[in-house]
Order: sequence, then structure tokens, then C-alpha cells
Amino acid sequence: MLPVPYAWSRAGLVPGLAIMVVVAAANACACRLLMAAAEETGHDTYDGVAGEAGGPLLKSVTQASLVLLLFGTVCGDIALLAEVAPRSLARLFPPAAAANAALAAAAAAPGPPFLREHQHRLWSHRRLLLRQIPLPGGRLCAALLTLLVVAPLCFLRRMRSLEAAAAGGVAVVAALVAAVVSSAVLSGAPALASGEFPVWRPVSPAALPEAAAVLGFAFYLAPVLFPLLHELPPPPRGPRLAARASRGVTALVAPVVYGCLGVAGAARHGRATAGSLLANEWLGGGRAEGLLDAAAVAYLSVSIPPMQHALRYTLEAMVAGEDAPPCDRRRAALTAGPLAAALAVALAAPQGAEKIFAVTGAVPVCAVCYVIPAVIHLSLLFRPGGRGRDLVRGGGSTPWRRRRRRRAEAEEDPPTPAARAPLLGDSSPRGPLRPRMGSFSSSVLRWWELAADVLLPVAMAALGVATSLAAGWLALAALLRGGGGER
Repeated sequence: MLPVPYAWSRAGLVPGLAIMVVVAAANACACRLLMAAAEETGHDTYDGVAGEAGGPLLKSVTQASLVLLLFGTVCGDIALLAEVAPRSLARLFPPAAAANAALAAAAAAPGPPFLREHQHRLWSHRRLLLRQIPLPGGRLCAALLTLLVVAPLCFLRRMRSLEAAAAGGVAVVAALVAAVVSSAVLSGAPALASGEFPVWRPVSPAALPEAAAVLGFAFYLAPVLFPLLHELPPPPRGPRLAARASRGVTALVAPVVYGCLGVAGAARHGRATAGSLLANEWLGGGRAEGLLDAAAVAYLSVSIPPMQHALRYTLEAMVAGEDAPPCDRRRAALTAGPLAAALAVALAAPQGAEKIFAVTGAVPVCAVCYVIPAVIHLSLLFRPGGRGRDLVRGGGSTPWRRRRRRRAEAEEDPPTPAARAPLLGDSSPRGPLRPRMGSFSSSVLRWWELAADVLLPVAMAALGVATSLAAGWLALAALLRGGGGER
């Protein structure tokens, strides 16, 4: 979420909206394909579905991609805590300013002169003490937040136990969106008015794949669905509930949040938009800006546990198997070990969150969210006994036809005696009348199903590969230059 305004400021208003629509549709399609595969195979783990569809090789690739993606996300978020938390403390508790204000208030306070002199001497000593005691640095802040806030949430047994924390995260996101949008509106959107934030074209062609990679990282949802699937009702109800919830997130909630943040942030600061929206000022600095940073720290703290839960779930399936009985010791070890390793990586590079996201976002996001879902779907579709060949030939039973038939049977009233009576002397038995589809409508329906079940997954995978390769090449070139880009 934090680099979304930067990506929009380089991509332009209309191209950014187009990229967001495409990325949201691709992620919604990936979630739908994965939940349909989970319903068909009966597995409730990502790698289990991949192994059923593509064998051991696809299962191993899926496991490696999941671990790299989820572990990199946790490392990057902890590194962001190390970057944002000290700035929040410095803005909320400026030592010299706080001591000077208290000293002036003590000198102006009513009361006997000896009492005012005593208070003046007391605050003079406190001012000296506050100047000598520095605020905690980024590494100490990240370690304390991880141990006191993140770790207890990660050790919860069920992901749905995080619902209370998730409600607080929603409130924090709403506050961030309100601050960014109000800042842009009250300032008159200067970058948009001056043309510094382009409307119809990107700043450079290289900005398009970079924006697609940033939004793809922001939208990815597929790895988190399977731990939730483990806590939902068994198939077919559980996968369908998860697919419906993912459609609501990717098609409504996420586009509204990211669209407001991206457009308002880029319209406010233009080319000066930083790689993280917290590096720019939205509320005029001071304590108000410190409160905004503190809200971002709270959001990051509650956004790490779902990723850690998904990582633990993946590692537990790799170590003990998909249907292994629960074990508290194994669960604790697979939670504490990766979290400690992620904290060590973040402490080693407290200002390297963008590089961590660039490394983990180029290949794993493409694999987990675009390529592997398409490979799983097509493997199940065209495996022996599957419906892929019938779909291509135009026959067989496609999902659209099955749903249409079930709906017709459910809505169909039992035939009455009059309906069973022979008509015009015809004594042959007659069932209820059903509308027949013409050849043109049947052909259109067949091509629609072919596009939805074959062409769309192939296009989704190709788009993910192209944008990830382009964004990875640009990130590598920026790292080799030593500048890290404009961020």
C-alpha cells in the first residue's frame, strides 16, 4: 500500500487506473481458479492442489515460491517498521521542543515565586535530561514491536482469531486514506493542476511495468486464502465462500483504497512523491504527522501476522504433511523460527525494505499469483477424464451449462396432470417444456466459455510474466547503478 502513490505518479492518472483494473481482474481470476481447483481436488493447501494437478515438480515449485514470497513480505514489513517507527517517535516526542514548552508553562504558572522558581529549576533539569537521552533507533523499535505486538498475534492458532486486529487495521487504513485525500483536496491537487502528474500518458515507458509490479504486489491475495480455507466449511461450500470473499476484496475494497491513495497522493506531490507515502508530508508535519506515522506502524504490525500464518501453514504442510494432526510444539517452532529469521534480515537492512520487496516481488508474485494458478487450472482442465477437450470441441458439460441446468431443475415445478395429458391425440409421454437454445446462441456461449476457461488464464499468466520480467530488469538495472531509482 505504501508505494502505490509513487507508482501512480510515474504511470499517470488514466494509465494507472487501467493497470489497476487489469491487475485486480487478474488477481480475482487467479483466486477463482484456485478455489475451483480446491473444490475439485478436495485439498486445502496451495501446494496440495498443485501436486494433485501437476505432480511433484509443480508442487516443489509452488512450495519454493510461496516460502520466498511470504518470507520476503514479512522481512520487508519488519524493515518498514524500523524505518517508520523512529520517525513517528521523533515527531510525536521532540525532546527539546517538549522541554522548552514545559519550561515556559512552568515560568508562567500562577503561584508563589518560590514555587515557580522550583518548577523552573525542575524543568531545566528535565530539559537537560531529555536532550541527553536519545529516542530509540530503528532496529530497537522494530525488535520491540516484533516481540511485543507482532509475535503474540503470530502465535494465535487460527487466522480467524485475527478478526479483531483486522478491524483495527481497517480503521487505520481509513484514517490514512482520509489524510491523503483531504491533503490533496485542501491543497487543490497542485501536481494535477500544473500537469506535473500526467493524465493520459506515463512519465516514461519504464513506469508502466514498474507500476504493474507495485500494484501486483499490493493486490496479491491467493496465498492467504488457503489457511482460511482450512477454517471454513468443507467443499464445496468453503471454497465458494472464499472465492466470493476474494471477489469482494479484489473487485471493490482494494481498488477503492488503492485508487484513492494513488490518485490523491500523486495529485498532491507529483514527481516529488516518494517511494513510501509516509516519506511525504500530508498534515503539515509536527505531531499530526507523527500520529499518521503511528497509525501506519499499527497497520504494519497487524498486517504481518496473516502473512506469517500463511507461511507457517505452508511450512507445516511441507514438514508434516497436509493432513497431519495438530502439534503445538511444531506450530510454535514453525512460527518462532521464520519470525526470528525475518527479524534478523530486517535488522541487518533496516532501510532496505524497497530492495527486499523488489527481490521477492519480481519472480514469486508472478509465479504464485499468475503462472501457477493458470497451470493448475489448465492441468486439471485437460487431464484424462477432464472436460477440456469437450470444451474445445464444443460438446460436453461446461460449468456454465451445469449451472444453467441446475438452475432450471431447481426452478422447475413438478408437472401437473394436465401437462401429462396427451395433446391432439398424441399418447407419447411428455415432460415439462424447456426452452431450446439456438445454434447462434450456443456458439456464442461455447466461445465465451472457451475464453473464460482457456484464453483468460493463458493471458493472465503471460501478462504476469511480461510485467514481472520488465520490472525485475528495471530493478536490477537501478541496483547496479547504485541509485535505487527515484525513490
